[in-house]
Amino acid sequence: MDPAETKLTEEQLKQWNLVERESIIVYQGKVILFDDYSHFHGEEAIRIIRLHGAAVLRRNRFNLLGLIDVTGSYANQEVLAVLKETAKLTARFYAKSAVIGCVGVQKYFLMLVNKFSGMGARPFDHKQDALDWLVS
Repeated sequence: MDPAETKLTEEQLKQWNLVERESIIVYQGKVILFDDYSHFHGEEAIRIIRLHGAAVLRRNRFNLLGLIDVTGSYANQEVLAVLKETAKLTARFYAKSAVIGCVGVQKYFLMLVNKFSGMGARPFDHKQDALDWLVS
């Protein structure tokens, strides 16, 4: 673990009511919601994206810092449509969003999602750069 990262207590984690493939990173004293979208596609991707979107809406917390890992994932038109719609519904809850593992056509899809939703998620090649930007 990076020395700048710490952990929340069990009680603090319970307050987040985290769902599958979702975790919390505490970096330089700031809480970052981490969505692990790595190595998935198709129906599994759609299920997780909807699950995470519903969790954000249910929590009703604003000024979130979000980090999404899309390493090794790919999206078809159906997945892209769900991503765009979910991002549009949840964008207002995020102060900043960063995406890691975004290469090739994934960067184009990220641009489409950002344009449609107003999310403004920024791609990064390295997790450390994304974390530094999120807390800056």
